[in-house]
Amino acid sequence: MTTVAERNTAAAESVKKVEAERDGLPARQQVAEQAVERLHTEILTAERGGADATPLRTQRTDQERFLDDLPRLRRAIDRDLDLARAELRAATIATQADSYNALVEKQRALTTEIDEAITAIVDALKVKEAPAKRQEALHVTPYPTLSAIGVRWALQQVLVEWCEGGTGPLFSRRDWSTRRMSAAGDLFPIE
Repeated sequence: MTTVAERNTAAAESVKKVEAERDGLPARQQVAEQAVERLHTEILTAERGGADATPLRTQRTDQERFLDDLPRLRRAIDRDLDLARAELRAATIATQADSYNALVEKQRALTTEIDEAITAIVDALKVKEAPAKRQEALHVTPYPTLSAIGVRWALQQVLVEWCEGGTGPLFSRRDWSTRRMSAAGDLFPIE
């Protein structure tokens, strides 16, 4: 588990622990109230019987102090819960940032591949345009729409269509410079 994930797990456990402590307060209060009533009765019984009620009074005092401290304890637990929830929120954000940054690394690698592919395409296109100019000059039958710049336009059209989610013909199906010429000077369709 990564440090970020460990932080998130610890924060979630802390929230659960403080929530459980807060949720347990009503039961603790009820137990203390019942103990005070029980001890009060036991003190009366002990005094009537002539026994020493001091230990019972001490226990009753402890339970009464707990009941008196209960509002402050609730506020302290609520403050701790707010802090635990804030830590959980921060840990959750840190976890999301960690996941996001892992995706950034993958994106950077893909971007590098795309940059390399674009560079290769542009370099190949520059090399391809020179023979296309010579082919254009060798056209026996005039083809005004088939020019060296048309090779570049065909590539741009393919890239735009594919980037927009299209599935049109590949560049090889649009590149006029790959069409063979018949002995009569006419260009054959793209093979």
